[in-house]
Amino acid sequence: MTTSERWCMQNMVEDRRTYPVGNAVESPVHPQGNKAAKRKAKGKSKTSGTSDRYDKLKMQVARRLSLIEDFNKEKERENDYAIVIADTYTMTEEQ
Repeated sequence: MTTSERWCMQNMVEDRRTYPVGNAVESPVHPQGNKAAKRKAKGKSKTSGTSDRYDKLKMQVARRLSLIEDFNKEKERENDYAIVIADTYTMTEEQ
C-alpha cells in the first residue's frame, strides 16, 4: 500500500468515526420498512378525515353567519321603514 492509499484509508476511518450511525438521515421518499410505511399511511388518513370535518364545520358556521347578517339587514330596513312611515303619518300636508 502506498502512502496516499494509507492516507485515504485513514481519512475514511476518521469519517466513519465522526458520523454516528444513530444520526443517519432517513429518506423522506422511502420509509425504512413495512411497519413504518403502514404507520405513515395510517397517520395521513386520520388527518384527512379531521380536515374534512373541519371544512364542513367551517362552511356551516360561515353559512349561519351570512344568514344572521341578512336577517339583521332586513330587520334594520323594517325599522327604518317603520320610522319613515311613523314620521310622515304625523306630518301635515304643509310639511
